[in-house]
Amino acid sequence: MSDSALSYSNLFVDTGSAVTFFNPYVPTPTAVKTPVVFNETFGSGETASGNVFRDTISLGGTGIKLKMDFGGVTYPSNPYGPGPESTNGYVGFAPQELADAVFGSGGAKPGEVKTLMTQLTADKLIDANIIGLGFVPADLQGLDGLNKGALTLGGIDKSVLKSEMTWTSRLPPIFTAVGFSAQYWSFAMEIPSLGIYKKDATASYSFIDTGATITLLQPKYFKRWFSKIEGATLSPAEQLVKVPRSSIHTIPDLDIVIEGVPFTIPGKYLLFPDSYLRRYGYDMSTAWSYVAATPQPAQFNVLGAYSLARLYVALDAQTSPPRIGFGKTTHTPHLTRLRRKDSKMLIALQIIIAAAYVADASVLKLRVHHRHRLQSHGGAFVPTKSFMASSFYTNLTIGTTHPVTYENVMLDSGSGPIYVNPYTPDRSAVASKVVLAEAFSDGTAVEAIMYRDQVAVGDLAFNLGFGGIKGSKNAKPDPTSQGGIIGLGPQGLVDDALLDGGGKPGQFLGFAAQLKASGIVKRNIIGLGFTVDDLNDALPADRHGLYIGGIDHSKLRSDIVYSPRLPAYINIHGRPREFWAVAMTIPSIGLTADKKADVYTIIDTGSTLTYLKDPYFSKWAEPIKGLAQTDYGFLSMPKSSVPLIPDLDFFISGRKFSMPGSSLVLSDEVAKTQGLDTKLAWTNIQPSLATQAGNVFGALSLTSFYVVLDADAKRIGFARTAASPL
Repeated sequence: MSDSALSYSNLFVDTGSAVTFFNPYVPTPTAVKTPVVFNETFGSGETASGNVFRDTISLGGTGIKLKMDFGGVTYPSNPYGPGPESTNGYVGFAPQELADAVFGSGGAKPGEVKTLMTQLTADKLIDANIIGLGFVPADLQGLDGLNKGALTLGGIDKSVLKSEMTWTSRLPPIFTAVGFSAQYWSFAMEIPSLGIYKKDATASYSFIDTGATITLLQPKYFKRWFSKIEGATLSPAEQLVKVPRSSIHTIPDLDIVIEGVPFTIPGKYLLFPDSYLRRYGYDMSTAWSYVAATPQPAQFNVLGAYSLARLYVALDAQTSPPRIGFGKTTHTPHLTRLRRKDSKMLIALQIIIAAAYVADASVLKLRVHHRHRLQSHGGAFVPTKSFMASSFYTNLTIGTTHPVTYENVMLDSGSGPIYVNPYTPDRSAVASKVVLAEAFSDGTAVEAIMYRDQVAVGDLAFNLGFGGIKGSKNAKPDPTSQGGIIGLGPQGLVDDALLDGGGKPGQFLGFAAQLKASGIVKRNIIGLGFTVDDLNDALPADRHGLYIGGIDHSKLRSDIVYSPRLPAYINIHGRPREFWAVAMTIPSIGLTADKKADVYTIIDTGSTLTYLKDPYFSKWAEPIKGLAQTDYGFLSMPKSSVPLIPDLDFFISGRKFSMPGSSLVLSDEVAKTQGLDTKLAWTNIQPSLATQAGNVFGALSLTSFYVVLDADAKRIGFARTAASPL
């Protein structure tokens, strides 16, 4: 970094990311902080954010220096810089177009923040904007002295090729929407044995991702591949394929075809090596495959690091249009292997990339020691459905001896505990002496004994603590009624509901926290990606609106802006109530940041409506002629008054999210689902109830945005979706 002694080791080489950033970053005296910010979220659910800096950097061992822009993740509480055993950032090798999208949302113009490859090419330090991925299986062993692969910048290392290169055009972005365009190194990959052909653009859409350890296939085709393996099972925590060692011979090949040329990877090569399993503590009695299913509803395939180590891949942004090339090496199966030449032990350098010039090509050739990680998405979708067109629900099955399914269990981010009604304990249930007592803002309340038992929600099965409300003798759940609540609120809401009943903090975990504790998900993060169709009883299909453990990036049409979760609200009884509350400002009605008590807004999936405190509601409602309270909960107005509805654009951490007046009116279709008279216009904006802690952002409003409830980082994120108003 500049002329200082500061160096960043173990940088993640990622063709699926366009951002180069250092973490933790300590600015040198020559560093220039730009006004551009960045916020990138990765497939694992991790995020990186900070400012863009400009400084001179050196690529270790090359003598090359260049001035470039990069992201700096700074921590005032940790000014000591990178650690030699840590992953200290990323080097992004995705296309410039992806960088423009990420940095554009942070204030940069297209091309203003250049990727490393774009900058190297512009400075004529390399001849062409071409990346050669020449990794080999030994690069993934995590042992010094085995790094024989090379990352080549500026051209192709023809010395390792055992075939001609096969070229295919780079495909367009995976989606293009307002404010975001995700351009990856994408291409059409055929796998005939699984029914994947180029003529089906969706099925064959794939991209190159060195940042992913595993190779992903869209669920339909993954199931075809998986079903052919004798005795194979899916591990619930990692969602990886476990193969009996006696069945390895039944693993189907991945008969990859690029532009008519086969690049087959036989089944026996689709396994993690034993050294990997041993290092990361996997069950050694079985084999584990690195082929997995793309998380739904994403529609793409991914060639990750273990597959790439069997091929040579070139990423060519120099030609127009850009293209991707595939070649075979001595590590590509089905080729006669050459006798290994004697090799000298390579000296491990502190910097991850030790490099040397290739004399005959003005090409920068980087020797790579790849410290990889399993980039599992680490999350799970919870199937949801609508009930009475009011909120989001699911079915919960409890017990193992005589399991009972409770239908229409509300998914409520405004509540913490879980309870079902009416409950008759199964033989497998374990009763506690703790009593659940919970009161809701609508005036209702519940009281229940806390139990533990095995539960199932969709494909998720785990042990859970919940409240059981005893019914009359022989009472059974009514499939036409609400069967209970699954609280998605913070752990503090769970603890508060059990405190007076003998419970201790953390004795019973909330739903997402228990999924994490059970190893089913890796993070206590809830992604809310609902649409208005999720509130329509006539459309029962699950749309993957609820993701636990991470973020469903396929729904995003912008980056995520985060704001800290606000401290607990002290209610009229002097008790702290820890909601998913965020500082939401709405300047148009006077709700500004200086009014700290009034900007307190609860994210509540259990509330159909959005509530505003007075005098802010009254200021918004004042221009609307004929606005009237009804017995249905919604406010009505003549349809002629719709043009008079003021906008409710809100801000999260300074980022604007539009809610024009026209978006605050229920469509006739939605009004019908609520049983409302479609001759009138109806709005979901309401004055706050006296019992509510603050403003409430309810289910109907949530369907226009993607909201992240991150308990691990104690923050709330907002992003735009395809349904977000312009």
